[in-house]
Amino acid sequence: MPATGRVTADLPRNSAREEFREALTAYRLFDAEWYLRVNGDVKAAGLDPLEHYLGSGAAEGRWPNPLFDPAHYADKAGLAAGENPLLHYHRAALPCLLDPHPLFDAAFYTRTYLSRDGLPPIKPLEHYLSVGWRLGFRPNPAFDPRWYLATYADVRESGTEPLSHYASSGQREGRWPAGDSDVSRAPARGGCGATADAAFAASLDPGMPTLVMVVHQYSGGIARHVADVAALCAEHVNVVSLRTWADNRLSIGRPAGGQELTFHARDELPRLTALLRACGAARIHVHHNLGFDDLRALLRALGLPFDYTVHDYYCLSPQPHLVDGAGRFVGEDLEAVGDVLCAGAICPETPVSLRTWQRGQRWLLTESERVIAPSVDVARRIGRRYPDLRPIVAAHPDREPAPTTPPRRLGRDDPLRIALLGYVSEIKGGPVLADAARLCAREGLPLRFSVVGSTTNDAAVQGAGAEVLGAYEESGLPGLIARAAPDLIWFPVSCPETYSYTVSAALAAGLPVAAADLGALPERLAGRAWTWLAPWTSDARAWVDLLLEIRHRHFIPNSPPPCPPPRSAAPSGFYARDYLAWLPPKAVGPTALGEAT
Repeated sequence: MPATGRVTADLPRNSAREEFREALTAYRLFDAEWYLRVNGDVKAAGLDPLEHYLGSGAAEGRWPNPLFDPAHYADKAGLAAGENPLLHYHRAALPCLLDPHPLFDAAFYTRTYLSRDGLPPIKPLEHYLSVGWRLGFRPNPAFDPRWYLATYADVRESGTEPLSHYASSGQREGRWPAGDSDVSRAPARGGCGATADAAFAASLDPGMPTLVMVVHQYSGGIARHVADVAALCAEHVNVVSLRTWADNRLSIGRPAGGQELTFHARDELPRLTALLRACGAARIHVHHNLGFDDLRALLRALGLPFDYTVHDYYCLSPQPHLVDGAGRFVGEDLEAVGDVLCAGAICPETPVSLRTWQRGQRWLLTESERVIAPSVDVARRIGRRYPDLRPIVAAHPDREPAPTTPPRRLGRDDPLRIALLGYVSEIKGGPVLADAARLCAREGLPLRFSVVGSTTNDAAVQGAGAEVLGAYEESGLPGLIARAAPDLIWFPVSCPETYSYTVSAALAAGLPVAAADLGALPERLAGRAWTWLAPWTSDARAWVDLLLEIRHRHFIPNSPPPCPPPRSAAPSGFYARDYLAWLPPKAVGPTALGEAT
């Protein structure tokens, strides 16, 4: 949707309106500079950012600052459809204990810092954004802004408020929130001990067995997959998540959120084992083992069968994306680049050798009852190292792709609008994007780039000439794609993806796609109309030449290209049909499960 300057009729006028503007901006509840930076269409239209937000931006779900999530706040406040969440927060009576963002604990902040005598009447987020973070005040028990700035020089030198950086990119990059990071201090997590353990076990349905999902601490594709599978199985099993953190720390809770219990795995393995038994654990599904050195000991203590899904290549390499220091795929012969992969290890200690690492991870593949590969490409790569392994090749439960919509016909002077989706890091093509945008700007080429999401360096990408819309909630991605209105979605990845939910979003949008021929992407895009595959080794010039050719030969005459040739691909239906086959027959009827939509 293009930016407009329409202003709603019931907002304050004249001097009262100026006071209203001052109230929203004085404490950075509305951050005009940030709003223009992440909403390139508003900046391009030359609109006043606050006027745009009040007039139409709020209704479109745009964020007024990086720590005010309108959908999250509206849900917490129970707002009616169409009500402006920021205005509601501004007008709310004190003390205002509603959380404006999942990482901002208003009750904790108020209790810790705003209950002192002599402080002005101010809402917790207003105080934090205007002065609190500079004083080192924590926005939640687990995040230390003073430590974060002292530890990460790039954040400190940029002048960015630290929690905003952590929320938008730092967490994805694996940065720690505090020097004393401990899940027992994290927001919305419960206590420990026998009473808390018993209460957690009692919260589960005693009439159903419990499936335990072992995941790492990061958000992303694994978290999305586990949530989808948990929702799919909810009528037949209790699902709990066992999350691994650094230094063998763990938390256990439900995938949908809520109270979590914390453990130090090495010291509290008997307690954790007893809790899982009390929860009626019947099966374990390992999705990742980063940070859980004693996982094998726990599984042996429980004596339960387990499954293992290959979400990345951590079982083959301590560098799970199989890339070098520049974020480029190292090639098919991993043995030849073992030193490079060990140098890029994400585990705390650098392995002695690649073979040593693989020997330590081998049990996940050989002792699991089922190894699940989300793509044929994953099965092939695992098979190179373990030729006798017979993984189950099964696509993640996911939305059905939409039919590819024929694109708009371009005029000879119209630029081709190209979008990248999600968090565009080095391995997702960030450097290629920046180089391509600079090349097009320098040579005046008719290609326009935007990122529906964020990058590792938004300022550099924007400086190169690309638009960056900013981080988003998963549920808001379809609307953001529609608002950006790209002609084509581009995936210049330089690592072998195992599945890719951003590709799923492109398929669901029915838009043309250009992608690197690496990992799971070629099989997921095989036989699709208005789709192009290019060598993953393509540099910016090669990609720009291809995109210009696509514009000239196909978008201007509205002439579709040949479809990419068919390839073997992971079948769907496993999670609906066979995933819970280990349950007694009476527990799951023949049509009890259906694929998530």
